[in-house]
Amino acid sequence: MERLSHRQIATLMGFVRDLYVPRDRERFISHLLGALPGVVPCELVTFNEADPVTRTSRSWLNPTPALQWMTDQIWNRLMHQHPFVRYQEGGGDPRPVRLSDLTTCRDLARTDLYNELLRPLASDYEVMMGLPHVPHTVNGVAVCRSRKDFSDREMLLLTLLHPHVVQADRNAECVGRRLDEIRMLERGVEQLEHGLIVLDSKATVRLATTKARQWLSAYFPGRRLGSGPG
Repeated sequence: MERLSHRQIATLMGFVRDLYVPRDRERFISHLLGALPGVVPCELVTFNEADPVTRTSRSWLNPTPALQWMTDQIWNRLMHQHPFVRYQEGGGDPRPVRLSDLTTCRDLARTDLYNELLRPLASDYEVMMGLPHVPHTVNGVAVCRSRKDFSDREMLLLTLLHPHVVQADRNAECVGRRLDEIRMLERGVEQLEHGLIVLDSKATVRLATTKARQWLSAYFPGRRLGSGPG
């Protein structure tokens, strides 16, 4: 049975702690792609939302390819050839799985997907983990490298991380929705004929609508908006 070293456990705990810092989804994905190589050595990390029926997707890669638009076009055209996509469409387990557990190197090398996309991206070896909460799509994160397959210990690390990645992704979606609602509310408040000011416990202005700022400038000229009473 594989065991983690004290250093790996510390790295794992630090990764999980940082994963739950509140972020919207774009910032969450950016953080995830930047942090995963610190847990499992890899040359490429991808985050993908794919619809195999319509052959459309949204993809994030770290590092970003020079011609990502071309990479996206190839992926959309050939995603149905990826073993993980077929595995998930067949009801496969979303937990981390090695590409080599789903196909042989010989069979993979015969596909257009490998020759047009995976090989140019130095993605001969991959571990994919699914994000199963979005219906009718194949969503997931992959760590990729070119020279050596992922070990059982690295698989253990990713398996332990997987439920936290799934939950943090859900959290990021919730944060994004709340931020969108706040922005809509702010736009609505700005259109009111009445001014609105929000003060903190020290009577310092934390938020003021445009109308309120105009009135403050008119009735208290020269006074800095964020200053308290006195």
